[in-house]
Amino acid sequence: MRAPPSRRDAGIVAVLLVVASCASDANPEAEDAGSRPDAMAYPRSCDTVHQDCATGLRCVARDTELGRLASCEPATGNVGLGERCVTTTPWVDDCAPGLMCLKDIVSSVPGQGTCRRQCVAGSCGAGESCLQYITLVDGLCAAPCAPLDPAACATGMTCDYAYALTGDGTHCRVAGTKQEGEPCSGGQNNNCAANLTCIGEGSRPWTCRALCDRTHPCAVGSCSFFVGQPAGLCY
Repeated sequence: MRAPPSRRDAGIVAVLLVVASCASDANPEAEDAGSRPDAMAYPRSCDTVHQDCATGLRCVARDTELGRLASCEPATGNVGLGERCVTTTPWVDDCAPGLMCLKDIVSSVPGQGTCRRQCVAGSCGAGESCLQYITLVDGLCAAPCAPLDPAACATGMTCDYAYALTGDGTHCRVAGTKQEGEPCSGGQNNNCAANLTCIGEGSRPWTCRALCDRTHPCAVGSCSFFVGQPAGLCY
């Protein structure tokens, strides 16, 4: 059996868009900003959990061509936790500071989703895990689900791995139309059909691969299980 691809080498982090880093008035003494084990993972001018930016700004973490960044960006909305939101352009939504819009509902409105709390490993509430879509450190809090269970999510949704470093790293996402072996978009923009996930390995293009477990074997190839998880990918 082929060893499972590492989360870093597989490029599982969603690269949503290149954006410029805004200047920050963040307090360098902010609690935990430099003491967490992940603090040196990428440049931080602010803290996504404690939201230590100046008034009118919010701390956002994301991937860019320059690497992983956490910086203060204009706060343009005030939609609350768990409420409907809209992402108008990448990294711009109408959620309040400390929240980001996760496209986790079936909607005819482009970019519509739910405001979710930004997080690092262990900072989410009971019944949630930190879905590290954005970087290998920061992410969004969401409830987990059971992959390959047709009853795990609402109609039009599918349970998929978001590759969190803690918890089971799963959540319900909108099911796409891309089939196994077809090119796809990763992260929040995952457009693979139900029971498939989008994965990029090194320099290989992002491709839809089938999820599998001991009761859902691969139609072709064998199941390469994720480390510590009951499911894996077909190779």
